[in-house]
Amino acid sequence: MYIKKTYVTGKVIEVEKIYSRRYHPKNCSRSNRINPTSLEMLKVNERNAKKKLRRLINTNFEVGDYSLTLTYGEVNQTKDPEDAKKDLQKFIRKLRDKMHKEGQELKYVSVTEYGKNTIHHHLVIKKTADPNIIQQCWTKGYVKFSPLRGEGDFSALSDYMLKQTCKSYELSDEGVFKKRWNQSSNLVIPEPQIEVVGSDSWRSDPVVPQGYQLIQDSLRVGVSDYTGYAYQHYRIVAIPRFRKKDRRRKRGTQKRCVKKQ
Repeated sequence: MYIKKTYVTGKVIEVEKIYSRRYHPKNCSRSNRINPTSLEMLKVNERNAKKKLRRLINTNFEVGDYSLTLTYGEVNQTKDPEDAKKDLQKFIRKLRDKMHKEGQELKYVSVTEYGKNTIHHHLVIKKTADPNIIQQCWTKGYVKFSPLRGEGDFSALSDYMLKQTCKSYELSDEGVFKKRWNQSSNLVIPEPQIEVVGSDSWRSDPVVPQGYQLIQDSLRVGVSDYTGYAYQHYRIVAIPRFRKKDRRRKRGTQKRCVKKQ
């Protein structure tokens, strides 16, 4: 027996399979556990933060939504983290109020990057927000828009955003950035479906259901240093489907090309 956790996050499904002290094969011997060092625990916490943010973004956002960078102009440039925090909060309040008047709901995830010489903010936001209104609400500088691309797996974006918070998060002792990221309260928090499964269903190669494909670099297999038991983690993503009329149009084009030859 083993534990299987399944997270459905938008077009991406994450699967975690783990053996435990209670659920493991009869003849399974556990490896020696290792007491983690503080550095190793930091790495574990970082991996867990990446998982949490990736799942949050994949669940609540989709291709075509916006990735924003809010920068400061020369006149309004600040090196004070507390001022930057207030600037972002003011921007969020103004944008939320304006969207509410338009009958729209603001959904976002934000992080603040604190560099050596500059501070700026990164956000993921739903495309229901009007770009013109976003520009109006950020009065400190410039807004860079980038539409979310790909097939619905935004792990590269979430990893990048988390990486940018390293310096900012160090300032948490000063009471400024107490979280790795902030988010609107109306986001869906993905919860796992947990099953206890027979050991005979464990496969070294993940079984991918029809209509999905394995995200190759997501497969993790090994033995946990902390539990001493085997684990397997992987992600799969829905394969984009062409509409029937698009396929018919393509076949018609091919036939005309053949006829001309």
